[in-house]
Amino acid sequence: MAFQVSPGVLVQEKDLTNVIPAVATTIGAVAGQFNQGPMDEVVSIASEKELAETFGKPDSTNFEYWFSAASFLQYSSSLRVVRAANTSSVNAVTSGTAIRIKNTDHYSNGDGTTGPFNNGSANVGEWAARTAGAWGNNLKVSVCPSATAYEETSKTTTNDASTAVGDTTIVLTSGTDFTVGDIVNFAESGGHEYRVTGVSTNTLTFVRHPSGTGGLHTAVANGSAVRRRWQYYDLVDKAPATSTYASTRSGVNDELHIVIVDEDGGITGTANEVLEVYDSVSKASDAKTAQGDTNYYPDVIYNRSEYIYWMDHIATGSNWGGAASGLTFTALTAPYARSLVTGVDGSAVSTAELKSAYEKYNDADTVDV
Repeated sequence: MAFQVSPGVLVQEKDLTNVIPAVATTIGAVAGQFNQGPMDEVVSIASEKELAETFGKPDSTNFEYWFSAASFLQYSSSLRVVRAANTSSVNAVTSGTAIRIKNTDHYSNGDGTTGPFNNGSANVGEWAARTAGAWGNNLKVSVCPSATAYEETSKTTTNDASTAVGDTTIVLTSGTDFTVGDIVNFAESGGHEYRVTGVSTNTLTFVRHPSGTGGLHTAVANGSAVRRRWQYYDLVDKAPATSTYASTRSGVNDELHIVIVDEDGGITGTANEVLEVYDSVSKASDAKTAQGDTNYYPDVIYNRSEYIYWMDHIATGSNWGGAASGLTFTALTAPYARSLVTGVDGSAVSTAELKSAYEKYNDADTVDV
């Protein structure tokens, strides 16, 4: 260690790059108005990116709350956030009158006034956005409920003797059960596929798949067999069938596939971007995977999805939700898709709503701030 034998100035250099300032580990807390994310629930946030992913981006209605939180995260990686339960903000749903689902506990257990919502009684169709706000209006959920819905190798035949290269329409013998998004093939030698963009009685309008532009690669012979596939057939391993769990219990046709899409592009910035894929989940309420985890599709969605809740089975799906033993589940012959609608951000939060949000920090035993 250096020292001096006479009075003077001693200059020393010290490496402070490994010193963590106390503010970096300081825990902060904020409550306010946000346009997505769980309500009335304390959420731990570590970065501005995570803040935006969980609670949405700032706008003219909430910028003061959002930027206060973001400013703290410039110096610390430990912020607690509560989204105030704005009574005018509701979740996007499939149909009916939109409802407000504050958080997962509210969905499962209710709050004493509304809910629970996990029993199929809400009358809002099959799905709801995971949290309240207009962001959920971007979502579309596509379901492939059977092997037939997945693929029909000879669905019908062409009934059009005047096709030419580049055509984007074709007449079929029957257009029944074709839907927008279906992937079709007209028995061309190159195996070319097309995505259906419109159905008018027996006439299909289409574009090349997967490019999304252009028409027929070749002229199609009149009377050619038409193969139809589910729009997202290439995102899963195989057609839905009977799971091993159901098969060993004499159940039949319990599998289905689910794909969640950013239909309008408001979530990812790209319209029709695939967000989540659930392959070979089950309609049987007691279904298990080979690893022993639940495979019942409402439970899988609850446990794993960041975007939606299950709200009800499709009305035509008889036996869906029953136990697997000896049960034949309705094998719907066509895929179906639902676009979520009527989600609302809501008006400015009231003083009472903001006070209630801050009260979530009162329990020192469960909340560390």
